[in-house]
Amino acid sequence: MDYPEKVKQLHEQAQAGHTSMTLSEMSKVNVPYPEHGDRWGKWEFDAKRLCLVFDDGRYEIDLEKITSSAPMLDWIFQVNMKAWASRKDVGDLIEAFDDLLRPQANLCSMGTDRQLDATKFLKEHIRTKKAAHRYGL
Repeated sequence: MDYPEKVKQLHEQAQAGHTSMTLSEMSKVNVPYPEHGDRWGKWEFDAKRLCLVFDDGRYEIDLEKITSSAPMLDWIFQVNMKAWASRKDVGDLIEAFDDLLRPQANLCSMGTDRQLDATKFLKEHIRTKKAAHRYGL
């Protein structure tokens, strides 16, 4: 499923019956971490191999190698230079990075480059999501 659409639907369900919701109320909506097969446009999350796959295998990004903001920026600009990549594709890639790695908090908070153990981060979030699902949370 398209992950941004999944998040939008969760917020709409939470808002049902309310004329408006405060920012605080919106932040309490339990948004699940992306799971295997979630998509951002033509980008698909492969949770088994921890990568983003474009257009059924045309291009892959190994998320485990994104350990600071520099590799993430490099991927963004590499994809931006590709003739096959539209502006939407680049924007979807940025959204996928944001949802999967949370770079503002983990890679470049307050304008400071930070190190991230991407493998550990991704596996912990995938495991947490699986555990929550298993226990009905």
